[in-house]
Parts: sequence; structure tokens; C-alpha cells
Amino acid sequence: YTKGRFSFLPAVRDAFRALGFEAEEAGDELVVRSPEGDAIVAAAAADSGPVGLPSYRRLLARVDQARTEGTGPHKGILVVSGGIGLDPKRRKTEFTPEVLRGCKSQGFCLITAYSLYKLVRAALAARDEEGNATVRKRILECEGEFRE
Repeated sequence: YTKGRFSFLPAVRDAFRALGFEAEEAGDELVVRSPEGDAIVAAAAADSGPVGLPSYRRLLARVDQARTEGTGPHKGILVVSGGIGLDPKRRKTEFTPEVLRGCKSQGFCLITAYSLYKLVRAALAARDEEGNATVRKRILECEGEFRE
């Protein structure tokens, strides 16, 4: 199977589309839009161990640029997959405490790829636009770690 952000970012884009977001690639990030709100999404995967600060800082810089230039969304979402060689159910924490602390302080949503996958599975099974709208709102209002 393919590895790296060149395969992970398109998968994350497709997941957000399955939840009813409009999603387009914007450099190394995504911009997602919906009636509930818009956000900049960064995706980060680590072969072993948790995702660290570089991915968070890349998202922070992108959101800060949008805020200061008055362009684009001001919400950040960081999708992480730490320890991709392990079954998602057996993974320990997929991000460092510093990443969680930074996301909380900036009002960013921190969501694991496995949590996003479960949301997509539920959305595809239910085929319920009202339920998808609720999920989109929960993601956009999340500050810190997304809890199912």
C-alpha cells in the first residue's frame, strides 16, 4: 500500500466529502466548507509513535496566515494517525501532549484518522443528511481532542 502524506491527504479529503463537506486541496492542507462552517485541515501520519509538533505548527501557521490576511477559514482541524503500522484499536495516544495543548489553546479540533473513519462508516450506513450536519457541527465546534 502507499504511504506518506501524498496518500493520506486524499483519503482525509474523501472522508470529509463523505460527511458532506466540500473539500479542496490547498497546498499541503485542505479547505473544507459546509453550511455549518469552514475550516483548514492538516493531516499528519507517523510510522511509529505519536504525531508531534511540526504538523500542529504547520496548521497554526496556515490558520494564522488566513486570519491576518483576512482570507479563508479561521478554524483549524488536525487529523492524525500515529503508529500506522498498528491496528488502530491497539494504538496508544496518537499525538503528543504538546499537540493536544496547542490545539486546545487555539480552538483547533484534533481528531484521529480512526475516529474520522468511524464517523464516515456511520454516515454512509445511515445516509442521513441531518445526522451528517450534526457531525459536521460537532467537528467544527470541537476544541481539543474530538470525542465520539
